[in-house]
Amino acid sequence: MRKRRTWRTLALVLVFSLVLSVTALATNVDVGGNTETFPTEDSGGGGDHDRPVPPTTPTYDITVEETENGGTDSDRDSAKSGTTITITVDPEEGYVVEDVTVIVDDTATEVTVTDQGDGTYTFVMPAGDVTVTATYAPSFGPDYTGVSDLLITDQHIRYLNGYPGGTFGPGQKMTRAETAQMFYNLLRDQNVDVTVSFTDVAEDAWYAPAVNALASLGIINGVGEDTFAPDRAITRAEFTAMAMRFTDVDVAGANPFSDVPADAWYQEYVVDASELGWIGGYPDGTFRPDQTINRAEVTTIVNRMLGRVADEAYVDAHQEELAQFSDVVKAHWAYYQIVEATNAHEYTKDNNTESWTDLA
Repeated sequence: MRKRRTWRTLALVLVFSLVLSVTALATNVDVGGNTETFPTEDSGGGGDHDRPVPPTTPTYDITVEETENGGTDSDRDSAKSGTTITITVDPEEGYVVEDVTVIVDDTATEVTVTDQGDGTYTFVMPAGDVTVTATYAPSFGPDYTGVSDLLITDQHIRYLNGYPGGTFGPGQKMTRAETAQMFYNLLRDQNVDVTVSFTDVAEDAWYAPAVNALASLGIINGVGEDTFAPDRAITRAEFTAMAMRFTDVDVAGANPFSDVPADAWYQEYVVDASELGWIGGYPDGTFRPDQTINRAEVTTIVNRMLGRVADEAYVDAHQEELAQFSDVVKAHWAYYQIVEATNAHEYTKDNNTESWTDLA
């Protein structure tokens, strides 16, 4: 009996020694040639049975700065390095997103931000706390400029037509009568009390209602006493002045053109239109106010006035259904501008991005 108890005692000692050895191995781990000891925690079963706690991956804070003219939100307050973070921007009416930046706080390093095109931006979380800042700028859209008060901007109607034979004439000069008719097509209310007429605009002329209505609204002027010169090609200065008379804002920008003197009758119109982003000049810094303007250039400016931008993906996918012109190929610089102006369509808009949904 004594010998049996001795063997039992030895067996218990061996088991206890084995448990101690396993515990030592679990809490002392060889990492890259160096032995590291991890803390242990109670396994939950009571007693002295502890298990090691592995090291945790650090998380980093995401701070979103409050800015004027819009709201900014992050889908997380903190995240581990390598996590994709989504930022949602919400500009106030009349404003658009100007920029979204993400800066690492400790190093002032800028993180790459990707515009997803749906009002959200994404970035990959770096190994450090970051600050997110979105800035908003005036959109100079038709509601902001006042264009929407007089012209149809909410519906994207067809406001320009081509010529017999299936051409558009993108490089063709636009006459004063054609310009008046184009804006008249867009006029929100064509029931105008006519108080102005011109001796060279016959009552039965196809452009008479347009010229007389716009002249009565103060949008267009004659070229002399009681004359309008309907068949004369309109100049860049004349067209810019006509377009700007649809606005009710004074943006007071700096004059960027060397050939637009301060005392010119069109100076304020040209400078303001440039500030709004409607017009541009030439590489030599000139505007060339007395040069005539062609139909492609007019279409581009009017689309900017109206806040209209063609949905290129939709246009590319519906070529057979669109009004097309033999002299406006897809490679033409104003192709999408002309498609926008000559095809009525339904659309949605998100953060200044126009998406066509159907042809009207």
